[in-house]
Amino acid sequence: MSKKSLFCILIFIFSFFIFLGLLYYVEVIDVRTDIKDVRFISGDKKIEIKWIPSKCKDVENVVLEVQGNKEVKTYLLSKKDTYFDFTDGEYGDCFHFILYVCYKDGSMGKNYRADRIMLDMDKFPDLPLLDVSTDDFEDPEYDVVKKEKDIYLGETITNNDYKEATASYNIDGTKVEDISLKIKVRGNTSTVHRDKKSYKIKLDEKMNMLDLSGKGHKDRTWILLNSGENLNTHLGCKVSKFLNMNWSPKCRYVNVFVNGDYKGIYVLIESVEKAEDKIDITDNGYIFENDAYFWAEDKYFKIKNQEKNIGYTFVYPKDEDITADDINNMGTYMNYLEEKFIWGDDDIYDYIDEKSFAKWVLVRDVLGQYDVRGSNVYYYLYDFDNEDYTKFKLRMGPVWDFDSLYIKQSEWSDQHNDDQIFFAYLFKDEYFSDVYKKEWLQVKNTIEKEVSDYMDEILNDDAEAINDSRWLNSKRWGITNYKTIETEVEINKNWFDKRIEWLDEKIK
Repeated sequence: MSKKSLFCILIFIFSFFIFLGLLYYVEVIDVRTDIKDVRFISGDKKIEIKWIPSKCKDVENVVLEVQGNKEVKTYLLSKKDTYFDFTDGEYGDCFHFILYVCYKDGSMGKNYRADRIMLDMDKFPDLPLLDVSTDDFEDPEYDVVKKEKDIYLGETITNNDYKEATASYNIDGTKVEDISLKIKVRGNTSTVHRDKKSYKIKLDEKMNMLDLSGKGHKDRTWILLNSGENLNTHLGCKVSKFLNMNWSPKCRYVNVFVNGDYKGIYVLIESVEKAEDKIDITDNGYIFENDAYFWAEDKYFKIKNQEKNIGYTFVYPKDEDITADDINNMGTYMNYLEEKFIWGDDDIYDYIDEKSFAKWVLVRDVLGQYDVRGSNVYYYLYDFDNEDYTKFKLRMGPVWDFDSLYIKQSEWSDQHNDDQIFFAYLFKDEYFSDVYKKEWLQVKNTIEKEVSDYMDEILNDDAEAINDSRWLNSKRWGITNYKTIETEVEINKNWFDKRIEWLDEKIK
């Protein structure tokens, strides 16, 4: 073999390994397939466009259109232009960009649009700020799954695996750095049909994310609800606590970033789980959910007269710990109780804690809730004795899911008359109706003031920060009809005034 041939072979091998190195260190982008594969990373004042020219050989150039609230500009970017820097304040506080791909044959590709906000972090709203970065700087992924509409309800998500991440958290003047956690998308229809997603995070080490002063419950698992544009969750938790439910989750508004992208104002809330100062049950106890999305789970149980679109799923034990005996035992148990509900057996109260049932539905009635049983209807057993069902009573709670409040101002909440969660049967019984009435009489003279004072407290403490955050959230997600906190409080107070009057008249 000649020296020239050997040299050419060595050059080829060297070039091949250099190419493999580029593939390893640089994300491969094929914009011909789908413009969404052109990746943008928003930094403080720049956008990085990542691509490999050898994978984009059919592309002539890219047009980037930046639309700000001050002006609109268009830029022609060649394949050499991998970075695009913004001039501070050039476009205003918020902007969105549209990317067009121009191919060599003269055709235009699909366009990709994303919204971003120019943020001065020194002037950011004074709410807790959670800034999460996944290890690969890619947002958590998920798939949408749905079943036949005539049998099953709605859509939900699946394959929503956790992603490793780190975060910083700034709350009440204290900033915690380098928090190790996992994050994933969560939710059902409300997440599927909104660009703004809800998240579930799991910390490596427990902390109280609502208050870093050392007070309150420290936990690993927290929920970020995408409903920061309203007070629903706050008021739902407040009413639940005021009616003295066994446990009511606490919550707080937070602003959230994921991978440098401002996601908006969220409600950070405690998760439903087995814990000493949450749902305090033994290792042999159960927490389960009346769930319209049971079909997306691997382990669930159904009972005889349950509608096709409803099943029960487990909160505790965890999925990996659920056995065939758990499924069979709970299915048999709930079938047995269902028969007693349906036939109005006098001894039903030997099996259930009637006060927890009465308080649960009273919370829903006070809030005028429309949603009946889509999901998040929880029951729990402190312990379980398969030989004696009366040994540990079934309790209802906690109250969760406050998306559809203030709908029924002059009607009972839909849960009030629902047979699938047993209230249609319970309210036929005079004893249960009396229990419900007694719970109402304990709170009727003070509940309206309690709710009103709570809303005033939020106004006094955080009105400016909430309004600023809702404004940023509206710009981020293109919301044109968001309410200020003052407007929402006024509407809610008027609604509660009429609602409490109607309830008192009906319960008499």
